[in-house]
Amino acid sequence: MPGYEQTSVFYGGGIDAPYRDDVVDDREVTMERYEQLGATSILTSGTVVYSYFTARRTRDVTGVATIASVVTATITSSLVGLYEENPSTGVLTLRASAANDVALWLAADTRYFKAFTAGWRIKSGRRYAVAVLSVATTPPILLGMPAVGATLDTQVAAIMTQTPKRIAVLAGQTVLTASATPTAPTALPVMVYAEVGTA
Repeated sequence: MPGYEQTSVFYGGGIDAPYRDDVVDDREVTMERYEQLGATSILTSGTVVYSYFTARRTRDVTGVATIASVVTATITSSLVGLYEENPSTGVLTLRASAANDVALWLAADTRYFKAFTAGWRIKSGRRYAVAVLSVATTPPILLGMPAVGATLDTQVAAIMTQTPKRIAVLAGQTVLTASATPTAPTALPVMVYAEVGTA
């Protein structure tokens, strides 16, 4: 509206960068900063969480950063990867991933950047998803979208999985597969705040 400035715009669905001049510009993010203020995303052991975003520009990326919220122990696997979505089928293809690192997410209030084993060039306008997988006795809690209460979980899940998706999950996993067809969470939706870039 002429003469007015918006204090927030729900990004993530592909709003053009000129309308988001407060976006962190040297990396891609799965959530805007205002979306995850004080929020936490509680992972489930063996369930991959896919947090989607639309690439704002074509750029080379070498890894992904996440932020641990609570100290975690007894971890078997901590995996992160970058998938690209087929817009026609919704199938995800793994484009880059990092080696298993059980030291990931062990310290509270800590930003972890994990380098991919090989980088990837993301392309403007295409849909991607950061995948996070923990196999652990006590899975980590990461900065992300919070649980909103039992009476609203299913409604939030429905909203966040409309096209274009913001979140999806795949249970019963121990590795990040070459391709994936994730499903919508039925309740207690989680979304991990992640930064895709070079550091």
